[in-house]
Amino acid sequence: MRAELTPELEKRAEEGIPKRSSHKQTFNRIDPDVKAFAKMLTPKYARRIRHNPKMFKARVASLLKFHLPPYPRRGGRPISDRITRAVRLKLDTSPVI
Repeated sequence: MRAELTPELEKRAEEGIPKRSSHKQTFNRIDPDVKAFAKMLTPKYARRIRHNPKMFKARVASLLKFHLPPYPRRGGRPISDRITRAVRLKLDTSPVI
């Protein structure tokens, strides 16, 4: 017995839009890129890898995390125009000691 297509899937099929990819399909597409990246790094940094492979791997992983979203937020309190204006007014009106 054949399963019926939902209206959304019928519309996607008519428009030629592919089905959404599963996690495994996405992983399989990423894997070759990561392998190519590793192959590029290996000869270029062979000396560093031989010297301390664990540290090299950790450094590459941390740099990759840093350069992929979500990006790290700036530290401290978020900037607020009201507070910035209030601080400027206070600095302008208070006498310099």
